[in-house]
Amino acid sequence: MSTKVVLCHNDESAVITIDFECPVVLARFLDSDELNGRVFKAPNVDELGRLLFAKKFGICRENLLACISFLRNGHVANLNSLVQTMEILGGSRKLDEYVIKKRNKDEAEKVAKALENEKNNQNPRNPAQDVDQLFDWAPAVWLSSLNGNGRDWSATELIADSQKFWFRTPMNT
Repeated sequence: MSTKVVLCHNDESAVITIDFECPVVLARFLDSDELNGRVFKAPNVDELGRLLFAKKFGICRENLLACISFLRNGHVANLNSLVQTMEILGGSRKLDEYVIKKRNKDEAEKVAKALENEKNNQNPRNPAQDVDQLFDWAPAVWLSSLNGNGRDWSATELIADSQKFWFRTPMNT
């Protein structure tokens, strides 16, 4: 484990302790001891010994530290920014896996929502869900107040902040 100081694009310094699994390219930029005998040219540093790669590649302190945070504990604040910065730093298998997992989860949620919407379209519980306009709707406290007109009304759900229910009956065609 070693600690490095990096000069970032906005001329702010970031102090980084390398106590996480570091992708090879980032490890090389950080002059990490984790390179296991791989020999690289020493990284560029300024007169204070600060690593200059972040400044050279236009990476601000906030984005660099977001990458380090993700590599340490998986925290993601802004996925787009994280992906862009990590691409500059050579990529990360851990981030690739995270993005694939998130994309699969988002797709599954999208499919589930579409199925729920389809279900609601076939069996709407209130006028807002009746997008296909299958029913006539009426708010009422008692079913008896709607019967008597020869139509078969049924209660669906309680209207929020009210003592009335939504009643529906198939539309006359």
